[in-house]
Amino acid sequence: MHRPARAALALASLLALVGCRGPDARHDLVLVRREATDEPGAPPRFVLVARSEVVAGSSGEVVLWLPLPASDLFQTVSSLAVEAGPPGALALEEAGGDRVLRVGAAAVSVRAVIDRRDGGARALPPGLEDVSPTLEPAAWAEAASARGVEARVAHGLELTKDGQTLERRWPEVLIDGAWSPVDAPAGRVQLPPRHVRLAARSPRATVDGRPAELRTAYALEER
Repeated sequence: MHRPARAALALASLLALVGCRGPDARHDLVLVRREATDEPGAPPRFVLVARSEVVAGSSGEVVLWLPLPASDLFQTVSSLAVEAGPPGALALEEAGGDRVLRVGAAAVSVRAVIDRRDGGARALPPGLEDVSPTLEPAAWAEAASARGVEARVAHGLELTKDGQTLERRWPEVLIDGAWSPVDAPAGRVQLPPRHVRLAARSPRATVDGRPAELRTAYALEER
């Protein structure tokens, strides 16, 4: 069937379904205008670039531990690339539910593509509704633990609306065997808007087995 004929048939079928009859069809068909801003958008996608480097002047055997972002109920890591230099031994370890890269190198760069997922939001576990939302993350986690809910502090990043990348910390609670973020001001178990989670631990380094000063720079870009 030619395209014009198919289009005519489709239009006739549509008019039959909505009950259009002759000159009064305009009374049976209602058009609803929807503005572009009303269309539901896809969850934000962020590109993360992080670089950790042992402070110049440190000499000896360098080992660097770099927590890597991971997929969970609130975000999906769809691409992850690691560059270490000068190259050394690499190992991927598990620590407290986090993936940690252990590398014998003085500098490591990570690039990741992270898609936000907002389907896991829920109410706070029973007994935590009265914990003050103004508490610092560590104090909030301590108050939750005192009420019998296992809690800790995680860290991550926020991309502000003016394009700044800010380091953030928030509490996490253990629910059904998985660590879940708490947006204390909102009183919900959810990852705050425009945030991505990195890990419960911060990057660290040693030189000849002793703690070494480490500098880490982060940048988030929305795609």
